[in-house]
Amino acid sequence: MLNNSWFKKERPLLGLFGSGGGLSTGVASPFEASGGSKTTSGDQTLHTFTSPDGNDYPDPAGFVCTGGSTSEIKILAVGGGGGGGGFCPGGSGGGGGGAVVYLESISASGGTTYPITIGGGGAAGGPNANGSKGGDTTTPLNTLTALGGGGGIVNNSPTDGGGPTVGSGGGGNTQSGSSPGGGQPDNPQPGLGASPGHPGASDVASPPGGWGNPGGSGRGVSAPAYFGGGGGGAYSGGSPNPGGSPLPVGGAGGEGADYTISGSPVGYGGGGGGGGGDETTTPALNGGGGGHGGGGAGGRSPARPQTSGGDGVANTGGGGGGHGYATPGPHAVPATCGPGGEGGSGIIIISYPTPDA
Repeated sequence: MLNNSWFKKERPLLGLFGSGGGLSTGVASPFEASGGSKTTSGDQTLHTFTSPDGNDYPDPAGFVCTGGSTSEIKILAVGGGGGGGGFCPGGSGGGGGGAVVYLESISASGGTTYPITIGGGGAAGGPNANGSKGGDTTTPLNTLTALGGGGGIVNNSPTDGGGPTVGSGGGGNTQSGSSPGGGQPDNPQPGLGASPGHPGASDVASPPGGWGNPGGSGRGVSAPAYFGGGGGGAYSGGSPNPGGSPLPVGGAGGEGADYTISGSPVGYGGGGGGGGGDETTTPALNGGGGGHGGGGAGGRSPARPQTSGGDGVANTGGGGGGHGYATPGPHAVPATCGPGGEGGSGIIIISYPTPDA
């Protein structure tokens, strides 16, 4: 008689096989997303969001998480730079750089869409007008906001430079014999909302509100020289009008901060240089230089002989340079009154490990 156990049916090993007999790996789906300009750099996938025209830009698609989940997202967000001040006569303050926010180990899951808004660069101040504050860059991903930089200040103006809450502060201007302006030496525009204290290395994680610093003060001296302070930057504050002999010079824009999330080091959030004002018959180029990280040079500086301030660089949040001034005459530039420079637009870059093919 045969042993019945030879013909006994056993239940499948459900821990290893599904009902169809296939092997179940138990591996989670890789994280996938769309939106912005999608590229790769090394082992990272990047989504870069910018403004196509330099103005405030709500991206129509946003950052769309299409599958899987991750806790390895890195995100860089920069607000728009402030516009440089315009003034006549005298030199105006440079615009402040946009706040620079950099965070790591952020989580996201498939089925979620995060709106993206890129802050535009602040408008340049026309003659006798402050520069405008840069636009704020925002996304609900980690509830992130990178504030726009403050506008450069002109004489006889409030200290807010287009808004009381900014990334880095705009520089100031004073003119000898006039009532104090926003750049009074004891009252440059502060960076409110962003935090000072960036240590200077690349890829430094930021406080939640990002990195930012105050603008430098302007300084009025006895005619013929009036000079603006530099706008603040993500790494350092804008330089005040430093004085000097025979003439002072405009303050340099504050330095921005370097990040390599794009695949190579790029500076962000530099301040605009203060404009130089000179009423002599042989006016010198004494405006301040723009800060590293996209800051525009001040008018009547070696990098910007024109009276108008230089524009901040797009997609860096650099502040615009302050307007410079020169007396009409055979040795001066023809146009003596004009605007500051426009602020540079902001940016968002999102990075995460590229899924295995």
